[in-house]
Amino acid sequence: MLLEPHGMELFWELYKRLNGLKLVTEEVKARSGRRIDPIFFYFHKKIQLENNHPSLKLPVAQVYFNGGENHILRNEVTGVTLRIYLSPLFVFGLEKVLENYKAYRSELKESQVSSYYNYVFVDPYSSENIYRYLDALFTDLHEEFQIRLNPIQENLPLAKLPDRIYSIPEPMY
Repeated sequence: MLLEPHGMELFWELYKRLNGLKLVTEEVKARSGRRIDPIFFYFHKKIQLENNHPSLKLPVAQVYFNGGENHILRNEVTGVTLRIYLSPLFVFGLEKVLENYKAYRSELKESQVSSYYNYVFVDPYSSENIYRYLDALFTDLHEEFQIRLNPIQENLPLAKLPDRIYSIPEPMY
């Protein structure tokens, strides 16, 4: 998949959809000036404080390009991955939504902090299958967030995305 325009379109759509769930981001220090490190999405502080559960401080999701820095600089990526961490979702029973979405999903992976699924997309967002799949997944997530996290969720503002993601390195053609 070409980084420009297909990979970027999918990347930005995933960020927009996670932001639409009113998840917030936290800047992560880049290890080098040109590397693209994932930016993690978390539950808003108001939800963390209201529910006071340690798993709510963990990341909920992240999005990143597959293929590494050299591929990105050559305008090539092997896909875009949406990683969804389960521990924070278990607090509200939101992980059940993911059971309906097994296409593009990896086996359950374990880490020291939280188990997670990787949703790996190798086709562009303009692909009808990808568009419909993401639309259904995020519509169901949005509805469950509204049911389980209101009235707090509906009153939260959309978060501003970190400036760093607006300056993704330009490919070298």
